[in-house]
Amino acid sequence: MKLRTFLASATAFAAIAVIAPATIPTSWNPVTAAEAATSISFSVFYDGLADHGDWVNYGGDYVFVPVIADRDWRPYREGHWVYARGHGWTWVSDEPFGWATYHYGRWGFAQEIGWYWVPGTKWAPAWVSWRRSGDHVAWAPLPPRRGGGDDISIEINIGSIPDYYWVAVPSRSFLDVNLTVVIIDDDRERRRIVNDSEFVGTVNIENNIVVNNIIDVNFVEEKTGKQVKQVEVKQTDDPASAKATDGEVAVFNGTLEADKTAKPAKVKAAAEVEQSQAENKKKVAAEAEGQAATPAPEAPATEQAAQPDDKMKKVTPEQAEGQATEEAPATEQAAQPDNKKKKKVTPEQAEGAEPDDMPVGSITKPAEQQTDKKKPAAGEEPVAKKDKKAVPCDPAIDSECVPQ
Repeated sequence: MKLRTFLASATAFAAIAVIAPATIPTSWNPVTAAEAATSISFSVFYDGLADHGDWVNYGGDYVFVPVIADRDWRPYREGHWVYARGHGWTWVSDEPFGWATYHYGRWGFAQEIGWYWVPGTKWAPAWVSWRRSGDHVAWAPLPPRRGGGDDISIEINIGSIPDYYWVAVPSRSFLDVNLTVVIIDDDRERRRIVNDSEFVGTVNIENNIVVNNIIDVNFVEEKTGKQVKQVEVKQTDDPASAKATDGEVAVFNGTLEADKTAKPAKVKAAAEVEQSQAENKKKVAAEAEGQAATPAPEAPATEQAAQPDDKMKKVTPEQAEGQATEEAPATEQAAQPDNKKKKKVTPEQAEGAEPDDMPVGSITKPAEQQTDKKKPAAGEEPVAKKDKKAVPCDPAIDSECVPQ
């Protein structure tokens, strides 16, 4: 009786052991069947990014160099963060090449070609490292592995990332949708923030899935005063469809093949891209300098300043003889007493002063500008004008004399 019971129990256990392997992978293993069947090469990147930049043969690898006009541009700048359930902080890109360059592979920088992207085999919410202080949060793209290798193997420390890789924002603005207006672009201030912050780590690998949860959700909610919404995740077997939005994050859990036989349809040499980058920088700098140096047009300060020079200086010989100086300032004319300005003129003077010859900007009319001085006869010395009140005179000699 006891033996029969034991045999029955052993038979049941063996049945469980046979059935269990078929059910366990679907219940606990996060890697779906699509991963084992994936045989997609880097051609998905070569073809998908061809319209948004240049593929360059750099260091023996095909790397992608985006066409960017902004001198302050760097990776992980044009977009914002959402928190994907089970995957952590996921970068939502505003750029047409972002579906690839921020979720597969890593970014590097070279003086010859600028920022370049090296394709990778594994999808991630974002391939970044993190720094944090009380007032700021900073992230930086993980640099490419020297000599190639699997991008799943992460060997990053505090000294592996240059300071110009980092993108920093105030902690209170971490959840902003438009991060470009709050990112610290000043180089000196950014370096200060990076030096004053603490290196807190990089993305992690958990059960063969890349998880980006280094920045604690509670910290973000405390600093921003907002609740962090967890975005739902769906699986896809198409690497190009693995995109992130504010409402949903599509995740590709497969592994791409670094097929050495595949290559971009058009490949540029590094020297060609270097020349193109230099010309683009000169163009952008010239446009910025031209905008700063060109003053806004201003209205003429006076009507006289807006007139042509030939209108300002043209006078007749009769006017030249009747005026004390040809270019007397308007302010000096205005300061003369009324009896000096309103002298009557002779008919000959009135006929000689035509309206077309009037100096523009004069205060009085041509006839009013003429003095009552008489033209001296030939051989006679001009008689100096006398002050009728202050200078004693003899009426028998001077007809204009006023006896005292």
